[in-house]
Amino acid sequence: MWAAKPELAAQFGVSRAVVRDGTRMLAARGLVEAQHGRGVFVTGSPVAAFGDALLLALRRAGATAWDVERFEQMVLPEVMAEAARRATDEEVAEIRRAAETYHATFAEVTGQSWDRGELTPAERERVMAAFRDLYGAFFAATHNALWALLAEPLLRLRAPRSWQTGGMTAAEFIAHERRLIDARVEAITARDPDRA
Repeated sequence: MWAAKPELAAQFGVSRAVVRDGTRMLAARGLVEAQHGRGVFVTGSPVAAFGDALLLALRRAGATAWDVERFEQMVLPEVMAEAARRATDEEVAEIRRAAETYHATFAEVTGQSWDRGELTPAERERVMAAFRDLYGAFFAATHNALWALLAEPLLRLRAPRSWQTGGMTAAEFIAHERRLIDARVEAITARDPDRA
């Protein structure tokens, strides 16, 4: 989306200097980009800038993977419960679609990497993209603006975990992950916040 500065000045009944100063302030916050001779363009999601700032603050504070893990243990049950309370039928359908995509990706990548014992960077990103899509749908179903704002940076902090598989086969490990995810999806589908 774009607008020329003269058009903005006329639309809002202010001088071009006011528009120019406002544009500079918005550009400094990463919300718009002024292109000489073309206009002012709204940049990508402001959530990305917020996420970058949060990640930087966490790094500066020395946050560890365990800090993130513990935070998730506190937050995710509430997100799931709120999604169970508030999800629309369309959102439940999206959650189900995202879960099936995640299952397919997880099964394929796990099967390919099982004997190596580790994921390649490309495999890791495929799994995490499907994971972020699924959990983004959970967060969106809460209809809570703060959860929606926090979802992206929180999910960017997440990394695939290395688990002791206790001698499981790849198929058993895939089935175990499916059971964990499907339990969440079914609780939301059943509109059961306590189970979620």
